[in-house]
Amino acid sequence: MACLNSLPVELLHHVCIYLNSKEVLQMISVNRYFYTILYSNLFQNVKIDGTRKLHLFLTALENGRQNSAHYGWATKTFQIVYTPIMRHQLAILLQECPRISELDMDSIAWHHICPHKRGRIWNPNSDAFRECLNITFTQYQNLTVLSLNLSGYTSQIIDIYQLLPLVSGLHTLKLLNVYHLLTMNDMDKIHTYCPRLMDLTLSGFCLNRTRIPLPVTQCLTLRHLCIEFSSGWSYYYNWLWYIGRKYINLSSLRCECTSAMGIRSPSVLDEQEMEEGFTVFAQQHALTLKKLELINIVFDKSFMEALRDPYGINYFYGNDDDDIMINIDDDIDNKDHVGSMMDWNTTATPMRRTRASLTSAKFNNHTTFIKPEVFVSILHYVQHTIRTLSIAWPMMGPDHIHLCNCLMRCVFLTELAIQIPGYMVGMADNNETVPFDQILQCCPLLIKLHINHGKIYMVGHGNHNGSVNTLNYPLKTLVLEFVFIPSCFMVMENYGLLNLEQISLDHCAIYNMNPRTPSNPKIMLDWLFPIPAPPSLIESDSTLTLPRRPLTISLYHNLFVNPETNMASLVCDYVSISQHGKGEEGSWILRSGYIQKILRMSSSMLRRKSGQLKRNNYRQQVPSEFHDGQAPTTPNVGILLYCHSVDSLCVNGLQLI
Repeated sequence: MACLNSLPVELLHHVCIYLNSKEVLQMISVNRYFYTILYSNLFQNVKIDGTRKLHLFLTALENGRQNSAHYGWATKTFQIVYTPIMRHQLAILLQECPRISELDMDSIAWHHICPHKRGRIWNPNSDAFRECLNITFTQYQNLTVLSLNLSGYTSQIIDIYQLLPLVSGLHTLKLLNVYHLLTMNDMDKIHTYCPRLMDLTLSGFCLNRTRIPLPVTQCLTLRHLCIEFSSGWSYYYNWLWYIGRKYINLSSLRCECTSAMGIRSPSVLDEQEMEEGFTVFAQQHALTLKKLELINIVFDKSFMEALRDPYGINYFYGNDDDDIMINIDDDIDNKDHVGSMMDWNTTATPMRRTRASLTSAKFNNHTTFIKPEVFVSILHYVQHTIRTLSIAWPMMGPDHIHLCNCLMRCVFLTELAIQIPGYMVGMADNNETVPFDQILQCCPLLIKLHINHGKIYMVGHGNHNGSVNTLNYPLKTLVLEFVFIPSCFMVMENYGLLNLEQISLDHCAIYNMNPRTPSNPKIMLDWLFPIPAPPSLIESDSTLTLPRRPLTISLYHNLFVNPETNMASLVCDYVSISQHGKGEEGSWILRSGYIQKILRMSSSMLRRKSGQLKRNNYRQQVPSEFHDGQAPTTPNVGILLYCHSVDSLCVNGLQLI
C-alpha cells in the first residue's frame, strides 16, 4: 500500500482502470488516500448488487467515521438489489448515510429485513414490516425519489400507503409488484400525502371499479404516469376518464394490462362508457400529452369511434383538415352526478382548434391482431408530430399497399416498431407477412426499424439477380425478433440498405435461399454487405468524404433451415458474410457450430489473412489449409475474419470483437 501511495496520480489512474468495483471498495476501506485522490465521488451514487459489495461498503463507512469528511455524508443515491440486508446493517446505513435523497430497494432486501411467521416467505409479519417502514422513512424524510419493488410480500397484509406521510417531499414514486387493489381514492390519497409528485409508477395492482369522487380534485404537478395492472382490466376506460379529468398537465402515460390473456373479449365492455372515457381523456390531453402507451388494450371499432365530441368529430379517424377541433368544458366537475358516473356529456362551448401533439406512441396488443381501419385511424391521429411509433400490425391481406401508404402521413417518423401476436405466426393465409421494402419507401426518414414476429417479404423492390439497386435508404438500425427471414434478404446492396450500422437477429428462422450456395446437406448462409469507398477514390477526389461505415452484427439463438431437408437447427455449419467486390480479400467467415471457447479479435489480427490466422488460446486449432469460402472438414472453434466494414460481432450475447 505504501508503494501505491508513492506512485504519481496519473499512474494510479491507469492502475485503477483494471480494478472492479469490489476491489476499489476494498482498497478504500484500507487506505483513505484512494478516496481522497481518485474516488472523491465514489459514494455519491451507490449501487449494491451483492453481499460482498454490501459488506465492503459498510466497512468503508465505519473505517472513515473518524475523518472530517465522512464517506456516508456524500451519498445521495442508494440502490440495493438482489442483496439481503439485515437489521443491523440497515441501522449502520441509517446512521452513516443521513443525506440520501434517492432510495431504491427490491423485495430481497425487504424480505430479510422483516422476520417472517413460521419461516414462510410469502407471509411476512405485518407489525415488523410496519416498524421497519417507520424506522427507515422517519430517518429519510427528505427523500425526493423512492422506488420499492415488493414482489407481493405485502399482498393483502400491509397498507403500503402508510409510509407516504413520512416522505411528503417526493418528486418520483415507484411502487412495483405490490399486488393490491387500486382505487381512485387511493390515487387521491397518494397526491394528498405527496403534493409535489411529478412521476408516478404503479405496477402489480388490480384496478377497482368504484364511483369516481365528484368533483374530481385536479392535480397540476404530475407529468408522468405509469399504471401496469394485472386484473380488473374491464374497467380501464373508467380510469382513462378519471386520468383525463384529474391530471390536466400530463405529458406521458403508460397503461398496460400485464395479464397473460390480456383484453380479448370486447363484448364484456360497455361501448358507451368506453367512448365517453376516451373522449374526456383525449380532449383533456390533446395539447399536453407527448408520449402515450396503451398495451394489451382493446383495439376494435369501439376504440376507433370512441373519440367523438358532440359535433361528431372523430379524434382518431378525424377528417381531412389539418386541425382537429375539440370541446372542453372547464366547469364539468361541478355537474351533478346522476346515475352512472358517465351519464352526462360535455356541454357545448366555443370550439378551439388544436390537434394531437404526440411525439412517441405505442399501441400494442400481444393477444390479437389490430383491425386495419383502427390502424389507419391511429396513424391519422398521430400523423402530424409522431417520431417514435410502436404499433400492432394488422391482418393486411390484399390491402397492404393502402395500409403502408398511410405511413406516409407520418412525415417525421424516424423509429418504427412493428409487433404481431406470436401465436398468429405460421398461419397458412400468410396474413402476418410484413412488406419490408414498402415500409421503407413510405417512411423516407426512418433510421430504426424493429419487427417482432412475422415474415419478411419484398413487394416488388430489389433485384435478386445480383445487380445493385440505385435506392439508398437512411435506415441505420435493424432489429428482427422471432421473424422468418430468407437468407437472400441479407444481400444489403440489393435492397438499398447501404447505411446500416447495426443488425440484430434474435430467435429468427433463416431460410437458405441463396442460389450461389452449393446443393449439399450443409447449411451455409452467404450475406453480402457493401464495401466502403476505396482509398484511391477518396484520394482522387478531395471533395469526397466517405468515412468507413461501422457495422455491428448480433446473432442470438437463431434457427437455420436446410431447404433440402426442411429441418431447422440451432447452429449452422458456417456463415459466410462477404463484401461486394472482386477477389476474396473482403470476406470473413463465422463458424457457429461446436463452439467451445471464444477468441477475442484484436486490431492486429484484423490485418491478417483469415487463412493465416493461428492462435493458441482456443482449444482446437484452425486447419492451416483452410481458405475463405470453404468449410473445414473437421469441427473447429473460433472466428476467421478479414473485413474492412465490420467493427464488432456478437454471437449469443457474447461480444467477440
